[in-house]
Amino acid sequence: MIRRLLGKKIVRDTLVLQGTTLLQAAIYFLTSVLIANYLGKAGLGRWDFARSLFLFAFFLVTMGVGNATVARYSLALAEQDRKRCIDALASLLKLGSVAFVAVVTLGWWLLPLLSDWWTADAEVGHIAWILCTAGLFEVVRTLTQAALIGARQMMAFARFDATINVARLLMIVAVVKWTALGLPGGEPGIMGIAWVFVANLVFGGVLGLWAYR
Repeated sequence: MIRRLLGKKIVRDTLVLQGTTLLQAAIYFLTSVLIANYLGKAGLGRWDFARSLFLFAFFLVTMGVGNATVARYSLALAEQDRKRCIDALASLLKLGSVAFVAVVTLGWWLLPLLSDWWTADAEVGHIAWILCTAGLFEVVRTLTQAALIGARQMMAFARFDATINVARLLMIVAVVKWTALGLPGGEPGIMGIAWVFVANLVFGGVLGLWAYR
């Protein structure tokens, strides 16, 4: 019975997605612990707020677009309609690009103001804006995910997603170790963590282009 179930693609795809989710959760837990120990309570609070501003500013604009793209792309792929496949992915890329330009342009002014009004700490808003500057690479990553999931290439998606998450964990470990060794520029601060996330967004975008090909 188990062998028959595993012979069905939908069951294998579900198991792969579940495994990917568990890996994501484990890495998120580890990175959260490392960042909390690295920044301390006050620094962690500032970082969480900066990251929340980034997520609000960028992903509120594109919320639901990825899932809608997967649905449109899957349907077009099933009907072997190449033009509709391209249109589905192009729509995501266009909307994401417009959102990126809008957020980077307006965020430079609005995010520090919002942060200063809410927490009297304008620097947190500037850090959120720095994260937004790498948002275009996140659009590319989302595009690749939509293409892989829409084509039911779950194993390729799992490898792609796991590589990005593991890379982020390794980058954070490197920053923490650099500080522990007392090397230059290794003072605890959210800028170091912010640049790690920017580097990870860039890495995810570049890897997305390669995976998409």
